[in-house]
Amino acid sequence: MKYSEYEQTCLNNLRLAESKIKKTNNFIVDIGSSYNSWFLDFPYSGILIEMELEKIMKMPTTPFYKKIHKKVTTSNICNILKENNTPKDFYMMNLDIDGIDLWILHTVLAEYQPKIIITEINEKIPFPIKFSIKNDPNFYWNWCHLFGYSIACLEDIMKMYNYSIDSLHMNNIVLIKNEKTDKPNINEIGKIYIEGYLQNKIFPPPTYNDDVKNLHECKTKEDVAIKWREYFLNNPNPNNGKDQSENIDNYVINDEYEKYLEKFLKNRESVII
Repeated sequence: MKYSEYEQTCLNNLRLAESKIKKTNNFIVDIGSSYNSWFLDFPYSGILIEMELEKIMKMPTTPFYKKIHKKVTTSNICNILKENNTPKDFYMMNLDIDGIDLWILHTVLAEYQPKIIITEINEKIPFPIKFSIKNDPNFYWNWCHLFGYSIACLEDIMKMYNYSIDSLHMNNIVLIKNEKTDKPNINEIGKIYIEGYLQNKIFPPPTYNDDVKNLHECKTKEDVAIKWREYFLNNPNPNNGKDQSENIDNYVINDEYEKYLEKFLKNRESVII
């Protein structure tokens, strides 16, 4: 496979992460694999899950990976893994569906402990704001700034399931499962966000994020929350998703996020606020 410079850098980080863990199997799970799954060049086996048929059709066929055409939800992801004999401690997972990624992550980690996770964050939302799309199985990203979850949400993931951040390049973050005696590097999240996104010398913030630069100038998360709501509710810029009113009502931030997370953890299949 041919990769862009950015993709190759992320792959290199992934390979570096491999050297830091004890591998017990070679099973891979790629959720939102598109047509150019990073794992196609890895000498492993597993499942590649993609909801868009066109992308599945373009994906190279290999005897090592099973292609699955399905939209992933918190209600079906663990069944998919079980049906395909996924080991509880499978080797590596990629997660990139531009929507309910955070809730898929919580659902998988409640039953499985992958050694390495590469997951896309919504890099536009500055640390320490906790922002996420709600657990809506009908959510579909329309290429606006509303998708996924912010890096601050990983604090909960790291605490609950004992993972540490290994690296971040723009919006792709690598998590490593800690040994039982190791503690997650939660205190480093802010620094990792600054170095991996805001001050990334190899891949600086892209121009399509220029209209949310002012969010990074706020001094408190309360100020950011106010400016964030102003941007999405009052700004006519098409990037803010205002043309899809259901999306505006489909995210949670800060205190709303904490309440939503609590309810989600009590009932992982459906959350009604």
